[in-house]
Amino acid sequence: MMEWLATLWLGYPLWVWLMFIGIVAGLLIFDLGVLHKDQHEISVRESLKLSGFYIGMGLAFGGWVWWYKGSDA
Repeated sequence: MMEWLATLWLGYPLWVWLMFIGIVAGLLIFDLGVLHKDQHEISVRESLKLSGFYIGMGLAFGGWVWWYKGSDA
């Protein structure tokens, strides 16, 4: 029934691409819809926390790619 998720698209299974697009869309919704409801000038502390969060998300994604595809990817 779910064989289409294993179909290769651009060299990777379709489920990998759908997960990536879902994570990016979720982060955009979180950032623009939850964190920035009210318009205000952010402080240095808030900026550093947000930067740390997004850098951490990027590192986590890189770690997942390393785990999933190995060091040759």
